[in-house]
Amino acid sequence: MHTPLFLSLSGLILCSIVVAEAFHITRHLRPVPISKQTALDMYLAEPSPNFGYEIINKFTGFGYTAILLNMTSVTYLTSVEVTCSNWWHYLVIVVPEYINPAYADKAVMLIAGGSRYSGQPNATSADVKLFSAISIGIGAVGVILGEIPNQPCVFAVDPLHLDRSEDDIIAFGWRMFLNDSSRPDWLVRLPMVKSAVLAMDAVQEYLNVTNNIHISEFITAGASKRGWTTWLTGAVDSRVIGIIPIVMDELNFLANIKHHYQAYGGWSFAIEAYRSQNITVDFADPETQVIFDIEDSFIYRDRMCGIPKLMLSTSGDEFFLPDDSLWWYEQMPGEMHQRMFPNCEHSLEACILDVAGTIEAFAVGVFSNDVRPNYVWTIESTTGTIQAKQVQVAGAPQTSEVNLWTATTLTGTRRDFRLVALNATGQPVLQPVFWHSTTIQPNADGSWTAECLQPIIGWRACYLAFASPARSTFTYTFTTDVSIVPQTLPFPMCTGQACYGKLV
Repeated sequence: MHTPLFLSLSGLILCSIVVAEAFHITRHLRPVPISKQTALDMYLAEPSPNFGYEIINKFTGFGYTAILLNMTSVTYLTSVEVTCSNWWHYLVIVVPEYINPAYADKAVMLIAGGSRYSGQPNATSADVKLFSAISIGIGAVGVILGEIPNQPCVFAVDPLHLDRSEDDIIAFGWRMFLNDSSRPDWLVRLPMVKSAVLAMDAVQEYLNVTNNIHISEFITAGASKRGWTTWLTGAVDSRVIGIIPIVMDELNFLANIKHHYQAYGGWSFAIEAYRSQNITVDFADPETQVIFDIEDSFIYRDRMCGIPKLMLSTSGDEFFLPDDSLWWYEQMPGEMHQRMFPNCEHSLEACILDVAGTIEAFAVGVFSNDVRPNYVWTIESTTGTIQAKQVQVAGAPQTSEVNLWTATTLTGTRRDFRLVALNATGQPVLQPVFWHSTTIQPNADGSWTAECLQPIIGWRACYLAFASPARSTFTYTFTTDVSIVPQTLPFPMCTGQACYGKLV
């Protein structure tokens, strides 16, 4: 897409700034030995000849000025193979009226979605309203990167010639790569990550030239597909000093996805795109690991050892299970926290204000080099009892409140805590699995014990939530893994073609 070089705005003529380099190469990738480089590393190291950006609007809101750039990032496949080959993005830079001098070289970036047909973001756009408030609350530059991925796409080899977006693009790319593993360029996750890397380049260059603001460090956040992008961007780019992946906790993917099937006896309707490409059959095939040797954030975990990480999940997510973290959390090196939001599903609609406050509190703490509270816990292997304590570290705030959250499945058929599921006629309907909390008092030694009582029918899930004061007006709230009793799964793992499965 090309935008006009001159735009009439409120009677004024603004000249766009256009930046492009013949062979732009990002200079901030984390060093990786050649023997450990993946196809993602090699893709990121390639020049980006299409990279460039131009200013197409400026607008103001309460307490901030925003600059809207149109950024061209990468080429996905070729224009012969796909209609969305040339990627461009709306890139909003929010500059608060007050920037904390200690955060003058820092920015928090939201990796967002959207469509090429969504229209230009403005002061009334949902992402802008949310993230401008976060930016103002922090006192630092905020960035919103849209169109990750650039969509919709029509693939030339697609016999249905569908406009594909979101999971449909990812699943189609997975299928093509499994058909020909010499073509990692089919994996749309690669350009999604590179676009985020290039967005940081654009923000640095633009603000350096026009606003005399010199950004050198970023915290990145993103939800769902953008949450996966957030993990990988933190793994590969040295400017990222903290990450907040949201509703994307299915790391160690192939091990994790098996318990999805064993819990449901099929596949959640939310991942229908992968079933339609027969990918669910491939989940049981070890050869499918070829995808996740490139894409799975779990294999990059050592690269993220030095950065604080906060995973935000929802208890009623229709994509993921509440205990997904059991397959990777303990193996994540360095500073790692998680927060489970009760009674919310994948869209986060019911808890978006809590999510915003959590992002703000964590970002302020990271930008200020504060010591955050850290917790360790065990889940007893037969009873599911959670035993937890705060690790005492100098300077860390002390826990002010601990709550036990519990929920019980509606039936004994599926171990299913989703808020939305398919009914008997295949329609998504509310499934009222609601969570309730009780306050837990500490033991004599300052630890906490939470019994997860097994229900007469079905399964009960339990987790502890720890609250402590943060530097901002909000609090830190971190949670344990989720314990589910009984500790059994109702269905055996599928094999072969049976893994095509049914949607539930």
